[in-house]
Amino acid sequence: MKAILFFMIAAVLHATPSWKLVWSDEFSKPGIPDSSKWEFDTEGNEWDWGNNELQNYTSAQERNAWVENGKLIIEARQEEYTAPEDDETKEYTSARLRTMNNGDWLYGKFEVRAKVPAGVGTWPAIWMLPTDEVYGGWPHSGEIDMMEAIGSEPTTHYSTVWSTKTEDTDGEGGTIEVLDMNSAFHTYTMEWYPDSLCFNIDSKPVTTYRNDHTDESQWPFDSRFHLLLNLAVGGDWETEVSPSSFPARFEIEYVRVYQQE
Repeated sequence: MKAILFFMIAAVLHATPSWKLVWSDEFSKPGIPDSSKWEFDTEGNEWDWGNNELQNYTSAQERNAWVENGKLIIEARQEEYTAPEDDETKEYTSARLRTMNNGDWLYGKFEVRAKVPAGVGTWPAIWMLPTDEVYGGWPHSGEIDMMEAIGSEPTTHYSTVWSTKTEDTDGEGGTIEVLDMNSAFHTYTMEWYPDSLCFNIDSKPVTTYRNDHTDESQWPFDSRFHLLLNLAVGGDWETEVSPSSFPARFEIEYVRVYQQE
C-alpha cells in the first residue's frame, strides 16, 4: 500500500509543470507604456474592429493609456476624435495595446492581474491573437480570450476560445461569477499546452478547451500568438452604452509569461 501511494504522489509531482518566467511587465516606469514591449494598435479603426464598436483607438500621443503608481491605465473617454485611418469621427476614445513582434509565444502560462471598469458600455479584454495567421484570417487561425467582461453584466467573467469550428456557436468557453470584479484586482491565468487551454481566475478553474486532434478547424493553436489588452466601448455584444460610465479605467498591475523549463 505504501509503495502504491508513493508512486501516485510521484506521478502527480511529475505532472506538475515547472514554469520559468520568460517575459513580463511590472509597470514600474511612469509614462507611456514601454515601446519595446507594447504597440498601440489603431489600424482596425478603419473597419470598427469587426464589432461595430463606438470608440476610436488612439496612438501613444493621445494618452488613453499610460503607466502610473505601478499600474497600466487604459482609459475610455467620451470625447470626439477623428481617426486618421478612415477620417471618421467618433464620440469615444480608448486604447488597444499588443505585444506583436515584441512578445510572441507558442504554449506557456500567461498571468495578468487586473481590475476591470464598471459601467454599462464598457468592454475590457485580455486576449491573444495569432502572429502569423498560418491557417488564414480570423477565425481560421484562432483567438484566445483569457478574460472578457461587459458592463451590463458586472459580475460575470468570460473565457472563450475561437476557431473555425467554434465560430458557429459564438465561441466555446465558460463563465464564472465574481462579485467584486469591478472593485478589486484579480489574477487571470491561462495555461496553454499542446493538448489543452486551461483558464483560471485567482487559481479557481473557469473552463478548459481540449484538442480533439482532428484538424486545425478545431485546434489552430499550434503556432505563436501575442497578447492584447484593450477597453472597447459598445459594439455588437455590449449594445447599450451609458455616457455616465465614462471616463472608465481598466487597470493592470502586471503581465507575466512563463514557459516550461
